[in-house]
Formats: sequence, C-alpha cells, structure tokens
Amino acid sequence: MTEIFLKLSDQLNSSVFVLMALLVATGYGLLKIGGWAERFAHLNQKIDGALSMEKTVIRLEQLTELIYNNTLKTPLVKSFSPILLTRAGMSSVLGVLLRKEILKSKGISVAEVDD
Repeated sequence: MTEIFLKLSDQLNSSVFVLMALLVATGYGLLKIGGWAERFAHLNQKIDGALSMEKTVIRLEQLTELIYNNTLKTPLVKSFSPILLTRAGMSSVLGVLLRKEILKSKGISVAEVDD
C-alpha cells in the first residue's frame, strides 16, 4: 500500500489527482446511497408495524361508537320501557309513517319500495 502512495507522489500530475478525486467521489456516493437504503428499510419496517395496528384501531373505533350510542343524551327508546318512545324516536317514526303515506298516495305499494 505504501508503494502505491510513493509512486503516486513521484508522478504528481493532474491525471493522478483527477483519478483520486473520482475515487473519493465514488466512495462518498456509495456511502450516501447505503445510508438512504438503510433509512428506507427502517421506514418499511415502521409501515409494516402500522399496518398491523389497523385492525386494533378499527376495533377501538367500533367500541367507542357503541359506548357513544349507549350513552346518548337523546336515545330513540327509553331504557325503562320497551313501548314508550322519546321525542327523537317519535320524530323518526313519524318520518317513516309520512314516507309510507306519500308512497301510498302516489299509488306505489310499500312492499315494492322495500324490495
């Protein structure tokens, strides 16, 4: 190895410096490309980990929706009586009944619409 450096120092011309510069630039480029490849491999591992959490997040969303529906301030049916409806429940029933009456007045049977 020292013989190479001694011969290079003996022949100090511009071509030797250009070749050395190309060698250094190539080494630096390979170092940077290796760093990018490692960074992208690390990001791929993070993405794979996030995809496995997708089912957990969906399940949590469903559970929070169920909890929210159980604790609504204006539920459609009162909990102490299966027959008695709240105002929100009555308005939704009236909307359905009005829709059926409009369809009957136009001559369309409700069974045709439900199918």
